[in-house]
Amino acid sequence: MKRLLILLLLFLFGCVSYQVKVIKDDFDGHTIYEMEGNALENMTLSYNQLQLNLQKFVKDGNEEFSLIAMYFSPDWIFIEEGESLKLIVDGEKITLSSKKGSQGHREVFSGTIREMAWYDIDIETIRKLAFGKEGKVKIIGDKYFDEYIIGKNNFVIFNKFYTEHIVKSGKK
Repeated sequence: MKRLLILLLLFLFGCVSYQVKVIKDDFDGHTIYEMEGNALENMTLSYNQLQLNLQKFVKDGNEEFSLIAMYFSPDWIFIEEGESLKLIVDGEKITLSSKKGSQGHREVFSGTIREMAWYDIDIETIRKLAFGKEGKVKIIGDKYFDEYIIGKNNFVIFNKFYTEHIVKSGKK
């Protein structure tokens, strides 16, 4: 029963579609544009899932970008701080670093563990994701690592975010 619930949650969270949540803070004067639901294909037969979602933070005309790794699993991975997200996009190796790993962003809901880590990312790396054709991802925890495939639909979603939130704002 627990495995069925986990599979159902992974299916529900695993549907790849383009959604951007907008969070506006009138008190602090910033706006956040955050992709949701960009689930990658697991390279193993595990129940784990990884989403990679781009985020744009805007305050006083300045823009900062992050790649958020959202990891779902029946077991903890404890995403490490530092160079814990490795990508290969069209044969090029890219390593991203997280300041805190998933520390402070670990929770359990409905028997499924969720860990989140934020990675600083530059526009050039986002462009590579937006126009990539094939890719792999390795997420590293202090217990183990897991690998995923960046599929065609994932690249399409990265491209939509790039077009709508970078090109249209004149930052390309």
